[in-house]
Parts: sequence; structure tokens; C-alpha cells
Amino acid sequence: MTGPDLLKRTIFYKVGHHGSHNATLKDHGLEQMTALQAAVIPVDEAEAQKKRWGRMPLPDLIKALEAKARPNMVFRTDQKPANSIGNVVIGDDYIEVQL
Repeated sequence: MTGPDLLKRTIFYKVGHHGSHNATLKDHGLEQMTALQAAVIPVDEAEAQKKRWGRMPLPDLIKALEAKARPNMVFRTDQKPANSIGNVVIGDDYIEVQL
């Protein structure tokens, strides 16, 4: 089993590094996730701005994840989803996704 093999089989992705520019490779990462269904970005954008950490999460990364995953299946830990989905449970401190 190789890294590219694992990426092709990825259905759930916990985004690294708060969704920053260091979070996810494009060509050797996200572009290879052909089976991606859902992603979670562990981020607190307000705190990142307060600490001057730059753009977290990166808007281009969010767009790329939304293009790859199923509709309404990219979540941020600092925001409640706008649309309720039957296979997703959102608590105050957790997101449960059934794929």
C-alpha cells in the first residue's frame, strides 16, 4: 500500500494545520482524493485573526474541498452548518458524520 493508494481511498479527511496554506498538498494530496465524501476543518478563524496567523482557513482550500466532497459535507469547527443533513449530528463540541 502506498501513499497515493491511501489518498485514492480516503472518504473522510480531517484537514491539517487549521486549514492554513500548510494544511493540504494540492497535486500530491487533495487532487488524489477521488473518493472523498466529507471533510472537517479544525479551526477558530476569529482566534487566528486575533493572533495574526494569517488566513485560517484558507478560502481556496475550502473551495477545493467543497468541489471534491459531497454537497454540504465540508465542516468547520468554528461554524454551525447552514443546512441540516440526516447523516450528520452537530453537538456543542463534536461533529458526528455517518458515511
